[in-house]
Amino acid sequence: MTAEATADLQNEVASWPQVSDVFFVSKPAAFDEALVLFSNDEAMLRVLEENPDLLPASLRVQPTDPEDYDLIVIRLESP
Repeated sequence: MTAEATADLQNEVASWPQVSDVFFVSKPAAFDEALVLFSNDEAMLRVLEENPDLLPASLRVQPTDPEDYDLIVIRLESP
């Protein structure tokens, strides 16, 4: 997905009333976050170090109400 398409999707999802926030996480940021998250798990750290491109860039979506999570997933999965 291009940077422009990612930004368009981020803006669209952010406009949904069920969404309070949407933010982009780059591959390097996801990797750094995983290193912290799994800092006490040597097996996971080894997997990450051997596969630094394992984690994709992503958009993280914060629902306005946790009960709206399923609706957000349905909308994201719809073509």
